[in-house]
Amino acid sequence: MDFMSSSGITLVSTLGGIYLLMLLLRFLLQIARADFYNPMSQAIVRFTDPLVRPLRRVVPGYRGIDFSTLIAALLVQLGAIYGLIALYGASPPSLGALVAWAFVGNLLFVINIYYYAIIGSIIMSFVMMFSGNTTPHPLLQLVWQLTEPVMGPIRSVIPAIGGLDFSPIVIFLGIQLLQNFIYETFGITTGPIKMRYLDSTDTVIDLTGATVEAQLRKQYDQTDADYTATIANGKAFLDGDNYFGFTLSPSDTSSIAATTYFYDLIVTKTDGDVTRAMEGTISITPEVTK
Repeated sequence: MDFMSSSGITLVSTLGGIYLLMLLLRFLLQIARADFYNPMSQAIVRFTDPLVRPLRRVVPGYRGIDFSTLIAALLVQLGAIYGLIALYGASPPSLGALVAWAFVGNLLFVINIYYYAIIGSIIMSFVMMFSGNTTPHPLLQLVWQLTEPVMGPIRSVIPAIGGLDFSPIVIFLGIQLLQNFIYETFGITTGPIKMRYLDSTDTVIDLTGATVEAQLRKQYDQTDADYTATIANGKAFLDGDNYFGFTLSPSDTSSIAATTYFYDLIVTKTDGDVTRAMEGTISITPEVTK
């Protein structure tokens, strides 16, 4: 992967993620009946109008639900996924698979928005309480308006005890259960990245006896690898179902510098055939909470 491709991946991931966040926030704030005249709401509307307004002409709303914003979010997610696949040099899957990925991606994005919004509201509430400030920032007002439709019904069932509001705990538990359900339903893995080969009839290719090796380097032409994963050292694997891949444990990432690495994963069959199964970049970030 050259500099242009890696830069393109960074731009698509960052800019696509920001615009997708704005679109989903616009939809969720409409559902929550948040203050339209809040400065933050106005900024989100102005930021997303160029895409939403044209779609609204062909995608009508229903009972206050602006489906054009949802369609816009789905299109942005689709475009970002397709762009990243193209930049990685991989073959795109079917349109149905892309739409499914975009739908699940947006659903998980919405869950994360509520997760971090609730955490933010808790932190900012404590800051206001201890600072003596009684005038909330427009952003805090918007966060409260966003989360209240979710927290309010739970608060009515589980009232505060000793001044402590337990509704966030219930919501965090519900978020975890919902994420687990989505992961299981759509076959999403949060563990090591793994894959296997299929032939033209979708039959799994037997890799018994093959070797698997992955290496990380800061530069393509670097002589020594910064990290090597093999079956022998336990960092790469090939299981009985012919799934193969490699892992990066916390101790592994702490032993190398926090930066972006190039990597590839090589499978060598018993007949000597060598295949580059995966390639790309991995970013290692420094630990913040110690």
